[in-house]
Amino acid sequence: MTRYNTPKVSGGNARIQSGDTLCTLFHRSAAEEPASIALSGDSGTFTWQQYADRASSVAAGWRATGLEAGGAVALLVDPSPEFHIVDTSVLLARGVPFSLSPEDPADRLGLLLRLSGARIIVAAPVHLEVARAAAAVAGNLGIRIVVLDSVPYTTSQEPTPGTVSLEEVVQAGRQSEMPDAGPGDPEDIATLIFTSGTTGTPKGVRLSHRAIVSSLAATDAVAPIGVGGRVLSFLPTAHIAERFMSHYQGLAFRLSIRSVADPATLYDEVLRVRPDRFFAVPRVYEKFAATAHRLIEEAGLTATVDASLRHVRREQETGQHGSTDDHDQRLALLAPIRAELGLERTEYRGVATAPSSPEILELFSAIGLPVGNIWGMSEAIMCTMNPPEKLKLSSVGVFLDGVEGSIDTDGEILIRGRNLYSGYLPGPDTPEDPVDEHGWLHTGDLGVIDEDKYLYVTGRKKDLMVTATGANIAPAQVEGALVGAADLVAHVMAVADRRRFVTVVVGLDEDALSGFARVHELDGGVAELSGHSAVRSEIERGVAKANTHLPKASRIRGVVIADRVWRPGGPEVTPTMKLRRPAVLDEYAEQIDALYR
Repeated sequence: MTRYNTPKVSGGNARIQSGDTLCTLFHRSAAEEPASIALSGDSGTFTWQQYADRASSVAAGWRATGLEAGGAVALLVDPSPEFHIVDTSVLLARGVPFSLSPEDPADRLGLLLRLSGARIIVAAPVHLEVARAAAAVAGNLGIRIVVLDSVPYTTSQEPTPGTVSLEEVVQAGRQSEMPDAGPGDPEDIATLIFTSGTTGTPKGVRLSHRAIVSSLAATDAVAPIGVGGRVLSFLPTAHIAERFMSHYQGLAFRLSIRSVADPATLYDEVLRVRPDRFFAVPRVYEKFAATAHRLIEEAGLTATVDASLRHVRREQETGQHGSTDDHDQRLALLAPIRAELGLERTEYRGVATAPSSPEILELFSAIGLPVGNIWGMSEAIMCTMNPPEKLKLSSVGVFLDGVEGSIDTDGEILIRGRNLYSGYLPGPDTPEDPVDEHGWLHTGDLGVIDEDKYLYVTGRKKDLMVTATGANIAPAQVEGALVGAADLVAHVMAVADRRRFVTVVVGLDEDALSGFARVHELDGGVAELSGHSAVRSEIERGVAKANTHLPKASRIRGVVIADRVWRPGGPEVTPTMKLRRPAVLDEYAEQIDALYR
């Protein structure tokens, strides 16, 4: 087993100090520029002073109404200023805030409540019925529902028994004389992350202040975070990626966070905010890439981008990163494209949670907006990043400071360091701890490390498929190739295990499909269009293109086109767009089997 430690990377502003918790970081940021904007969204705007005052008032209310140190509080709150305020208030009260996904069924939410031991659910008014259903499924736990409104109403405008408003909690705090809870200890639990449950019972991952703060410091060292910058919050708050990239970085580096309640308005919000940092899942970048292609064509800059692509590919092939006068001139010509995307101010752009299309990453580098892959997991938060000045587009980057990485004899990636979790929540189906006696976390991911100490994730140990002919197939490689090659495709699931060859089930992109239908004068909804010969021909063109990038054994030889859109949190994909493979295999079993007859 070969071990790798990250070389010390210069950069960062040494803002985070030994022994810091998220609470000390928050107070430090709030004291620096109290009049600057901390939070904004559809519900209003808060300065850092207002953010600190409100969070402290709510924190006092939590303590006055019985929240003890280490007590869990569930949040059913979408991206909004209120999410940040409430989550921070629970931290200040020494509690453990965590998010539930309102798209999840009540039985899953009830299970998560039981696992966490939460006795409080904070719900936005729109999610009040979901909160009540979850509490009912959880059983007789004495769960109190706190509504983000002055009066706790149901959708029928009738008072809801067993609920209180957040204002009532605040008033209880004002009437009490309890002392401040203090900054807490780095080993205190800061949040719970529940795995997606794509293959079984969800696991409750306990993350300490130590794990989160160490990841903040290590991230800052590789890709320095500009204090006071602007970011967007738009991904599900139940996922560690969103919490880390907006909420926790905002606390630590005094970022101004613009919350986007409706993901459909993301592009407009990017144009309005002009963020300084941008993090998203691959699907968001794919949509931005489609816009970029249109802008490039309309501006007559296709030849310029093609030349820039050749420069990027030479850099990737040789490992020699640098600019030339010709390349600088091309990037100058492409400045309007960057501005029309709204990303011209970004000091850093990152992507994670699923494999990214190499073609998409090449395009962003070619237009002067390089996007770096990140790798981590619920149990280890941030493990690797690509240094912005030396990206390897197909790699997830180098191990962060304080993180040690290894490749086991079977190819599994092992991790140990200060970023590791503090164990799973106990329960009837608590899994075995994947951390061995030497402190190594067995990640379940397969990978290799190159001579420059960059990590490449090649697949999931449990997802590796073996065909009937004995070929090993990494589904992520197949899926990423097709997503990057077919505009109509939003999701791909490869099928090959114990089969003679590789096939795929694809979920269509609703927006791209509508545009395609207009151009080709096709009628009907997704169900009708998914069976149209023109749509199938377009996807088959993408398959042919993807196959040119795949080894022979991994090439796609059959396609099932889903007749409905796969929406986040639905039967086919999780809220963070991860495939629910068993569910897809079951749903499309008949069509898949037909491909092999």
